[in-house]
Parts: sequence; C-alpha cells; structure tokens
Amino acid sequence: WLKALQRHERRHAGSNSVMVAPPGLPQALAPGALSSVTPTTLVAFDPATPRIKELRPGCELRIIVDDDKHARVKLLGESPSPRLGSQSGVSTSAEIFGAELFPGQEYPLLGGTRTAIYTWHGCKIQVSGPTMQEYDAPNVVMEDYLKCTLVLEQRRQRADDLDLPAPRVLVCGSAFSGKSSLCQVLCNYALRREHSPIFVDLDTRYSSIRQLQGLPACVSAMPVEHAADEEPQRRLAYFYGHIDWSDNPRLYERVVSHLSRVTSAKLAHNTSPEGARVASSGMVINAPFQPTPELLCKIIEMFEVDVVFVVDNESLHAALSKAHANCPKVNGVPKVDVVPLPKAGGVVQATPQRLRYLRALRVRDYFYGVMRDFHPYSVLVDFTDVQLVQIETATLSASMLPIGQESQKSVEFIVRTFSGSPQSLQHALLAVVRANSMNEVLYAPMCGLVLVTKVEENALQLLCPAPPPLPTSYLLVGDFKNLKFIDI
Repeated sequence: WLKALQRHERRHAGSNSVMVAPPGLPQALAPGALSSVTPTTLVAFDPATPRIKELRPGCELRIIVDDDKHARVKLLGESPSPRLGSQSGVSTSAEIFGAELFPGQEYPLLGGTRTAIYTWHGCKIQVSGPTMQEYDAPNVVMEDYLKCTLVLEQRRQRADDLDLPAPRVLVCGSAFSGKSSLCQVLCNYALRREHSPIFVDLDTRYSSIRQLQGLPACVSAMPVEHAADEEPQRRLAYFYGHIDWSDNPRLYERVVSHLSRVTSAKLAHNTSPEGARVASSGMVINAPFQPTPELLCKIIEMFEVDVVFVVDNESLHAALSKAHANCPKVNGVPKVDVVPLPKAGGVVQATPQRLRYLRALRVRDYFYGVMRDFHPYSVLVDFTDVQLVQIETATLSASMLPIGQESQKSVEFIVRTFSGSPQSLQHALLAVVRANSMNEVLYAPMCGLVLVTKVEENALQLLCPAPPPLPTSYLLVGDFKNLKFIDI
C-alpha cells in the first residue's frame, strides 16, 4: 500500500535530513522530529483579550468552545503559495482538518466547536473570545493521513489513465477514534487538488462536523464542493428513521442498499463536465457507529469499495483482512485493500447526553442555518392534505414461502398508514419523501425534513425549510420517541 512512500523516505533518509513531502503536498516532518515536542500546560487567560499561540512544525492547537459561547481564530503572517505543494517562499501555513487557513482572515468557532489547527511549517494563531480549553500538542498521525491522501491521488490518476472507476474509500474503526475527522481530511485534500469527491455518511446518530453535513436518522451522499460550513445544495438522502443502525438492522441494510445503487448509477451516467469531475474524484464513506464485520462486508460490496481505512481497531482490521484475503487483483492491485491507521490525538469521547445535544444542534442548523441566517416557514397542513405513513416489518413463515425457497423466516417491509395518535408526533422529526404512491415510499429518497411544532384537532403545524406547499403529501414517521426536538 505505501511502498512508494517508503521508497521516497529511504531516498531522503539521513542523520540530519528532514523528510520532504512528495510533490503537490505540504512538507512533512521526519518521524523522529516530533520526539522532543511536548504538549504545553494549560494556562489561565482573559477571554476578552486576543491570545497569540505559536505552534512548532508538526503540532496542532486544540480548541474546545462552550456550547453558548463563540470564538474566532486567525492565522498571522504572510500568505502561503496559492498552489498546493509549491513550497518555495512558504513562511507559514495552517489547516483545520485539511482545509487551508488564509493569513489575516478570521474564522468563527461556533458554540460547541471541538477542533484542531495543524501546521506543517510552524505558525502563529490568534485566538479571540472565550474557550473552554486551548492547548498545543504534536500530531504524529498527520504524516500517515498525508500518505493516504497521496496514494489515493495516485489511484485517481491511474484510474483516469486506464479508464477505471475512481477509488472508493470506507473509513471505519473503534468508537470515538476520529473517523469523521479523517473523512474530512481526505475530502479537503481532494478539494485542494481540484477534485470533488462524494461523501457518503452512514452514521445515523449525529453529525459532529458542520462541513460534512449529515442528518440524524438518515443516510446521505453529497459531492464535496467547498470547505465552508454550509448546508449542501445537492444532497441525496434516505430516511432510516432510527438513531442507531442496530435498532433495525434489516431496514438499515435496505436503506443503505438503495443509496448505494442510486449513487453508483449517478456516477456511471455523468455526461456533463461537472459530473465527470465528480466521478473521477471517487468516494469517501463514513461507516456507521460500532459496526460488525459482517455489516461492513455488505457495505463494501454495495458501494464496490476498494480501500478500507480501519482506525484504532485491531480486531476489526483482522476480521476484514481475513474476509478479503483471497480477493482477486485488478490490474495488479488487490480488489480491496484493508489499511490500519492509528487513532488521532485529542479526540474527545462524547456522552449520550452530549450526543443528544449534538443531534438537536444539527437539527437547528438544518432549519436556521449554521450562522442562523436561514428563515424557516411555519406551515399549517390539514390531515386530509397529507398522509402519515410508517414502514413496518412483516415476517413470512416457511409455509407462506414459494416451494423451493429456504425454510426460514423471510423479513419483508411494508408501508402502512400511521396507526398512532397524532398527538404523539408533537415535536417529532418527519421526512417528506419523494413518492407518488404508498408503494413508492419504500424506495423513494426524501425531499427534506419537517418538524411538528404543534398538533391541532384537524391539522399539523410544521416547521419547514422551504415555503409551502409541501413537494409531496407523504410524511414518513420513524422512531418518533427518540426523534423529538424541543426548543429548536
């Protein structure tokens, strides 16, 4: 996997040498260069006074902002070279999960932000506003992530030369190992190479990164077109309706299968220049929370994944390596590469209460915008104008199956009218699905989400991101008890 990088390191190895990054990427430090760098101690500061933090090469500034506070950061110094990899004249540089910071420009850190500002060459960062925590420490895994981005770029070039599909990457690992951060690094380095990869989010619990905006209880795919924290305009999403994939594994697999087929079809039938650019950029997939090896193998097959990054999970790496040990090679390259990666430093484990808060924050961002510059609509819809539906499981016994099929229970899914009390949907999140009939609800993506703010005798008061009327009349109900959001 990394033989090309290892040969490059050996050529530049020496007692006083510094490892030089391959062309097109920032300069990395040699593995032993960070051994003498130690984290700084936490110090008290006046939140009203801007602080200047000086970072050594290969270090990062880790910042946590209170949920009800805001802060700002600014890179001080001269502007780096506009072209990625042009190292002449570079005096300072910094990035947030691969997204480059421009000197002199202030970047807001909204309430609840947990981020890290990394530098390859050393820099000075000005921090303004109150923070819960800010300290600098060496980041020894960025070199590994850098090598991964380089190999993916080589695979993109090789796929373009041989008319092959662009690389499709699955990122999985242990709980709170920094999977989402690695996905963001991979996407942002691709952006800096003028690619636009598709980001697929299969984690239905919450979205902790505002740039790669997923939605609670949904699986989604979107082209990554910029590094800004904005609501994506071209998202394809399916409503799963539960917080965890293990709540209904069969339904989860079905929904992911629909997403994979539609995404693959869109990549295969791109005729516009923009579509060709997306298709040649590949795919980055964020795996669900604590998946089983069997589920990951199904995801690998559905999305035709050829590279799997396993973060900080030796048992999962061993299971996936064994499952794909005998995979055939395609043009001399294994069909599925399983690569272990270390856990990133500074990852904070979130409690269940914290996860609920993050989900509520994500829903608030969806309706009101990250910068609270959206203006959602309050829409009153009569019960006769909408159809509340839900997906239920129907189990067929062996006696009901056709002759010749396996004599085991078969699980099917059917769409039925919501049988619960409308009052129970108060503050519940519902999906508006793009369907013209009850039968299409099983296969239809969603147009968007609505929040039930009030239930009246014959009508529902809905918070909608778009003006009325609703694009369709079908409102899909999920696990509404765990999808209620008050005071959004």
